[in-house]
Amino acid sequence: MDWEPAKQLLLSKAAEDRIWAYLELQQDLVFPKLAREQRWVYAAGALELGAQWAADFKGVDLLAAVGRRGLVLTTGDLGQRLRAAYAPGSITINRRALERICQALPAHFLTYQQLERATIAHEFFHALEEERGCVDRCFPAVTIWKLGPWRVRTARVRAVREIAAHRFAKELAALPCLPVFFDWFLLAESSPDFRSSLPQLIGEVEDLLKNSAT
Repeated sequence: MDWEPAKQLLLSKAAEDRIWAYLELQQDLVFPKLAREQRWVYAAGALELGAQWAADFKGVDLLAAVGRRGLVLTTGDLGQRLRAAYAPGSITINRRALERICQALPAHFLTYQQLERATIAHEFFHALEEERGCVDRCFPAVTIWKLGPWRVRTARVRAVREIAAHRFAKELAALPCLPVFFDWFLLAESSPDFRSSLPQLIGEVEDLLKNSAT
């Protein structure tokens, strides 16, 4: 698939949070252990939690909220794709990656300021998890191994943390899409092999989501 048709397809689906949340969930190692009817429950629940947390900060100066928690904003080169990194006490912004996203997308799609705010908000969300508790604890653990009724091993679905953080960032920066969309957009831009499978991938996810709603 040529880049221009792939680009238009992606942009036409950018605002469909359900697609990108589900694709994020698919990256979790625990995903194959989730029953088909459970998968959208986790993704939808994470989106809702992200929106709820964002509501607490609507109208609040984000940078002031970050500063009040003792977080220091710095810049650094984290490679071409990683937009930011959170560590206790600091958030590092990778301006090179943000600029690459803005250059790849149509000029009307978003501003650099929106993207930077969303990036800070995403990492701030993970700082808030240290206060409020990790989002994955809000969802049932998944059984990944079982031997008889006693020996059971479970794991948390960590992808819900990222989905919630993406929704939190989208809300606070008034983005047109979940930030995870940028990762898929850049992958399609750089990989002809991925572009060729893009229509089928999106179609399959749309069918899964349609079936989950019935």
